[in-house]
Order: sequence, then C-alpha cells, then structure tokens
Amino acid sequence: MIKKLFSEGGFAMLSMLALQAFNLLTFMVLTRIMPEALVGEWALFLTFTAIADMTRQGLLQNGLVRFIIAVKDPETQNDHTAYENLLTTSIILNTITALVLAILIFGITLFSTEIFGMSTLPTLAGWFIVGTLLQSTLRWSEAVQIAHRDFKGIFAANLLNGGLPFVCTLFFVASKIDISLMTLLLFQFFGAGVGVLFIAFFRKKYFTFGKFDIRWLKELFDFGKYVAGTNLFSQIFQRLDTLLIGALLTPSVVAIYNVATRLNNLLDLPINSLALAEYPHIAQAHTKGDDMGRTYEKAVAKLIAVQLPMSLLMVIFAPLAVQILAGSKYAAAVPLVQLLALAGLVKPWGRVFGITLDAIGKPQRNFLMLLVSLVINLIFNFSLIPIFGATGAALATGLGTVVTVGIGQYFIFKWLGIKSQAAFQEVLNIWKSFKYLKK
Repeated sequence: MIKKLFSEGGFAMLSMLALQAFNLLTFMVLTRIMPEALVGEWALFLTFTAIADMTRQGLLQNGLVRFIIAVKDPETQNDHTAYENLLTTSIILNTITALVLAILIFGITLFSTEIFGMSTLPTLAGWFIVGTLLQSTLRWSEAVQIAHRDFKGIFAANLLNGGLPFVCTLFFVASKIDISLMTLLLFQFFGAGVGVLFIAFFRKKYFTFGKFDIRWLKELFDFGKYVAGTNLFSQIFQRLDTLLIGALLTPSVVAIYNVATRLNNLLDLPINSLALAEYPHIAQAHTKGDDMGRTYEKAVAKLIAVQLPMSLLMVIFAPLAVQILAGSKYAAAVPLVQLLALAGLVKPWGRVFGITLDAIGKPQRNFLMLLVSLVINLIFNFSLIPIFGATGAALATGLGTVVTVGIGQYFIFKWLGIKSQAAFQEVLNIWKSFKYLKK
C-alpha cells in the first residue's frame, strides 16, 4: 500500500533532494573557506533569485500542469495540436517572465546597495539576467514532466544541476584556486545548462511544439497571475526574516541565520515534494467530483507522517546538524534551528491548503490568504528583530506560520466544508503500514 502511495512522491522527493543535497554540500564547503560576511552576501543574493524563480514558477507551473492533464485526458479529449500549442505558448511566456523578473532583481539590488551594505549584489544580479534563461527553461521542463507524472527525468536533471556546481567547487578547492561569488554563479549556470541538455536528449518525447496561441496565453496568465502573486508573497513571507536581517543587521548575522534556514529548508523538502506529487491527484479528484474532504485528509496525513518525526529529530539533534553543516563558528544558529523546526510542525496543513485552492481553480483566494500572512509576518519581524536580533526573526517566522495556518484551516472549512481532524488517524494507519515496505 505504501509503495503505491509514495511511488510518485518518492521520485518527486528524490528530485528535490538531489538539488538540495548538493546545494547543502556546496554550502558546507563555502562556510569553511569563506568569511562569514561573504557567505552572508551569497545567501542574500540567492534569496532574491529564489523569490524571482518561485514567482515565475507560480505563473506557469500549476496552470500548465492542469491544462496539460486536461488536453491529454483520454476520457475527455486528447488534442495533440492543442498540446503542442500549449507548450509553445507556455515556454514563450516562461522566458519573458524570467527575463522581466531578473531585470527587476537587478534594479532592486542596484538601488539598495547601501541598505544591505553589499557591493557585489548588483554585479551578480546583472549576470543572473543571462543565466536565468537556462534555469527557467529547466524549471519549465519540470512542469511538463510533472503533468506526465515522470519524476525520473526531473531527478536526473537535478542531479546534474546540483551535482556539477558541487564538483566544480571541490575541484577549485582541491586545486587551491580562489573562488569568488561570481565563480559560484558561473558554476550554477553550467549545471543548469547541462540539465537542459539532458532533458532535450532524453525526455524529448514530451516536448513537441506548435504555434503560439493567444487563447492559451490568456488561460495561463488568468490562472497563473494569482498563483504567481501567491508565490511572490509566500516567498517574501518565508524570506522576509533574511531580508530584514540583511537590512537591519550585518552580513555575518545573515550567514548565521542562513545556516538555520538551510536546515529548515531540508525539513521542508519531503513535504514540498509530496505536495508536488499530490497536486495532480487533488486536481483530478475535483474534476471527477470525488470526495474532496477525504482527498484533503489523505494528503495532509501523508505530509504529517513525514514532517512530524523529522521536525522532532531536528529539535533534538540541532547542535550536531549545525556542526556538520557549517562548523563550530556557526553554533549561534542552534536555537534558531530549533525554533524553526517546531514551527514546521503545522506546515503540512498550510501546504495542502495552498495546493487545494490552486487545484480547484481558486488561486485568487490563496493569493488573498498570502497577503494577510505577509502583513502578519511583517508586523512580527519588525517588532522582534530590533529587540532579539536573529532569534527575533526565528520567533517572528514561527509565530507567523502558526497564525497563518490556523486562519487557513478556518477558511478551508468555511469555503469548502473541509475538515482534517481525521488526518491523525490516517497518519497512524500510514505508520502502521510501514512494515509492508519490506514485503
């Protein structure tokens, strides 16, 4: 039973783990060869680019997956021409969006250099305008493969996308060649480029192109504009602490806090990947008129079954995790890791809430919820960071997450009549069935 439930989710998790694991390994090397201030500057740059990438992904991914499933569904229609036109239109929209966001990031870093006190940010952001063409194309190809439920290709491409920059970093360190932030950025471009080539050669069966179709452009944009807005504010919500630390404190404090957020992102990996795999199931359940309450329950339970033990283990072993990731000079990150891990216990409800609203075609409601959560998080951060520093940022993020998830559960019941009280019983059933994995 578990093998059937987690087969797609397992490969989705592996695909994200491949990229995240190599990013962590690269970070482990950097914390040992670079000054804290330089590590903090790199972390802040990646914060900006992550916000841009997730905004672009929001405009395209969920809508593209949804529409591909619709045009390829043999029970309703299987229009190959519509499929080709959809892919052509989507990649054009993807490219334009990526370039616009990269230029916007360049402008922001150019005019905020004095605020953050980091002079190399505009240079990195300028080169990112070029590199985003590769990275955004690779991310676009993932959406197409998700719609076909092929996570193996995503896994292989992410091995290359994350693994090659790590290998290049190790080679430079072993050869005693100095590594600058610009060098790290070029390593990223190299990995993304090889990942795109892999998809072009080994997953080309999914990528047949037709004509640009204004109808598909309107469909994608109308659906994706709310998801893009949701992703934008979600990313700002998640990374507001890092941005405000960069503006109010120092690059060295950003580096310490980044250790905590990276470990927290590692905790998020399983539920993010499982949520990615659950999205098509929820969309199909809604389309076919299945019991959405039961579908919601099962999705939440799958995420809790993984998140709960991982969060508790992180709280217990936070000192060891920080030591392994960054070394003893980053010991101040330990309590930050523990606070963020505890707040992560409520995230399964938040993730399923978001993908459910997107899957049933109500992304505007998800967008409004994120606006509320951003305001809440902004208030907490501005109140607590000046008093408690980095610890205040972790407290603000944790409180913001708990409050936002609570509000979300109230509205999911009000809007759809969905309750998730039985999710814990489903979690117990999943844990009990682990014994069948060996059979």
